[in-house]
Formats: sequence, structure tokens, C-alpha cells
Amino acid sequence: MPDRGTDQPAPTQTTTELEDVFQSLRLDGAAVVAAGWRDGLRHFWLDLSNGHRLIFRDCLQLGFHRSLDFEQPLSIGGWWTDEPSPLLQSLPPEVRLLFHHIVFEVGDGLLRVACRRIEAIPASTDSEPTADG
Repeated sequence: MPDRGTDQPAPTQTTTELEDVFQSLRLDGAAVVAAGWRDGLRHFWLDLSNGHRLIFRDCLQLGFHRSLDFEQPLSIGGWWTDEPSPLLQSLPPEVRLLFHHIVFEVGDGLLRVACRRIEAIPASTDSEPTADG
């Protein structure tokens, strides 16, 4: 496979590939222990209590909505990929179809992400992701 360089987005995953990543991680009940952005707000990452890091590549949208109870644990209660994103729905199909909209139930809130790919790697609790992950 030719080198795409750092500015070229990775190919979009199929919904089945995306769901396979989530199923393999057993996300239900895993707590979010750290989160952050890298590469100029291009990629978002979550470190989970189960030892995995989720990297959301080429994010177009990310939002977390929660109550004012900041003591609420941030455990993942579920996730789904079949809820349409108002932002994505407003874009032309040739753009909209390049992204997935994933919704995570995190504690009493919802984390909404529109991205091209998701990768899972072992979490590094002592540092932020490097250029490779």
C-alpha cells in the first residue's frame, strides 16, 4: 500500500468493521479515564479503564452533553451507530458518506462523534498518543 503521508485521511471503515472494533473491546462498563485531542484537533482519543485507547480519526464533529452532576462516574453504558447526525445530514452525500456518527452513553451523558475511522490500541497511562497512535 502506498504511503498516504500525514495529510491524507485513512479510508473510511464500513459499519461492520466499526462495530467489530467495539464488540472486541467489551466497552459496556468501561470507564473513561482520560481524553484528548491531537494533530491540531483532527484526531480525538479516549483511554478506558479496560486498558484500551480508542482513537477517532479525522473527526468532523465531537460533543459531550452531561448533567451538572460532575461526580457521576464516566462509565460507558452503551453505544450505537444508527442515529443520524444533524450535521452530517446537512452535508452533500459525497461528504456525508465518508463519516460515521457514533453515540456513546457515558455516565449520565452522551458523547457524539462523527469521524472516518476508529482504532483501538493498548492505552498508555503515562503519555498522550504519539504520532503513530
